[in-house]
This record gives sequence, C-alpha cells and structure tokens, in this order.
Amino acid sequence: MQTYPIGTVLSWGNARETAFRGDALQEMRDRGWILDFAEGQVVATAPLTRLFRGFQELFRQEVAGPLGFEEWTLPRLLPQKILRRFGSVEYAPGTLFEARYYSESHPGRSYFLDPVQSAGLYHALSKHPLPTDILPLKVFETLGGPQWRNEAPSELHGIDKLVEYLKMEHVYVGTPEQVTESRRIQKQTYERIFDELGLVYRVVVGAPCHSSPQNTARYEKAKTLDEVPLFDFELYIPSEDRWMEVCGACVEETENTEAFGITSTSGDVLWSGCSGVGLHRLAYAFLAQMGFDEKNYPELFLRHLPPVGAVQFSGRP
Repeated sequence: MQTYPIGTVLSWGNARETAFRGDALQEMRDRGWILDFAEGQVVATAPLTRLFRGFQELFRQEVAGPLGFEEWTLPRLLPQKILRRFGSVEYAPGTLFEARYYSESHPGRSYFLDPVQSAGLYHALSKHPLPTDILPLKVFETLGGPQWRNEAPSELHGIDKLVEYLKMEHVYVGTPEQVTESRRIQKQTYERIFDELGLVYRVVVGAPCHSSPQNTARYEKAKTLDEVPLFDFELYIPSEDRWMEVCGACVEETENTEAFGITSTSGDVLWSGCSGVGLHRLAYAFLAQMGFDEKNYPELFLRHLPPVGAVQFSGRP
C-alpha cells in the first residue's frame, strides 16, 4: 500500500475566500481578452498577454533568479528519438503531435512538437559531461514558445485545457542530494509566492506525465515527503467550485539522466528534476480569484506587471 497515493492533499494555503466569484472565462471573452482560434487554441490579446508577461517576470525575478537558475532557450521541434528516450512515445503516444515535411524532400524524417520542454534540455546535456563545480545545473526556460499536448475534444476547456499553451519550465540536474534539496526549496518558494499573492491553493501528490515502470516504482517506494515523486499545486476556481493544477515540482531520480546518458566529469551518479508552471492556467486561476480590477491585485504582482499599452483591442460590440 502506498504511503502517499496520487491525489493525497499534503497542505492548504490561504482561506477559501476570494475577491471575485464571477465567471472569469466568460468575462475574458466579453472583454475581448481571448479570441477563439481553432479547436484547443486561443488568441490572447493585449490584456491577457500583459498578465502572462507579469507572471513571467515575477517567476524570473522571485523564483528563478534567487534560486540560481540560468535562463536558456530550447527548440520546440524535437526529433523522434528524443521523446523515445523520454518515454512519451512508448507510454503516452496519444498525447503527441507528429510533424513531417510537407514535401518529399526529406523522406523518412519526422519530428514531434514539444510536449514537455525538459526533454530537449536533457538531449542537449547528453553531449556534454557536466563539470562537478557547476552542479546542480539549474535551467529556467520560457522563451522557446508554446508546447503541445494532444487532448481529446471532450477534454478541452477554456484556456486551462488547450492543445497549445505556454509554460515556464525549471529543470535541475545534480547529485541525488542536490536534486532533492533543489525540489524542496522550489516547493517552499512556490508556497511563499502563492501566499504573498493571496491565492487559495493546495499541494497534492501529483500524477506523472506518463506511467513508465520507473515512475510507478517511485510512487510505490515513497515513504517520506522528499521521496514523493511529484508535488502539484492546485488553485481554486470559485465559479466552478473545483481545484485546477497550475504547477508541479518533481524528482525523476536517474530515469532521464540514464535514458539520455547525462554524465558528470567526476563520474558521480546524477539525478534530474523539473518544475513547470502553466501560464494560461495561472492567469486563469488568478483572474478567477482576483477578478479584473487591478485595485484588488497584490503588490507582489503589480510590481512585475508591465505598463498598459497605448491601444487595446476590445471584443465588445
């Protein structure tokens, strides 16, 4: 029997009272903040994009910088072999979008649209043994563009369940002790950020992105909080009375360092871990709780929010 089954609530943050209880999704549509584009895709106009930029800068300045992450930019068109190594092709093929050359100029060559961000980094690191004195290597990535996940049409919803969406990714590679400590501090930092933002949230044992044997084994053997493979932060959506996963922080042990052949110059065993924050989901949860009046926004967010543009599109007739 698992000590920490998936879905176990580990902690709660802030009282379950929010400044706004209206339908944030409908309000965004009415205000012209989002425009429907295609199934599972939306256009974010200037006001919502401004919120995305604010959260990017908040996490860059309040999380990535203080915790020692350096910012990289990664490709989003991945050769098939990368996601085969990562396990997505074998254990989650239905979530993938395959990309091929339109003409026959390169027969047999095909790619996947990136569903995770971290896999591209692991592939890059496989070519370069890591000096011990730079460990743990911590990488923050958000500028490479959107990522893609093939969702059933019945699962698509608003801006929180899309096939194309934005995410901020944090990846850490180092010794087992370094990765465990990095994830522990990452979790504590998220708790502080969400507390200061005044957001209603909870921390739960999260489900993995795919169920490889290594993933399953980590859940079975976890006896302490540090051994829990994945912490998910869920934010409350008051108008729908539901909790929505917004970010997570995981320890992958050797699953990906071994799969990609990531090594250190000293020969030490290396682990990896990652933490993704969904920008569309975070913005939606923030608006669902805080509403659209900036007078209700916390100072922590306001000081990272860029100025309003001179002209703003309105979807109102």
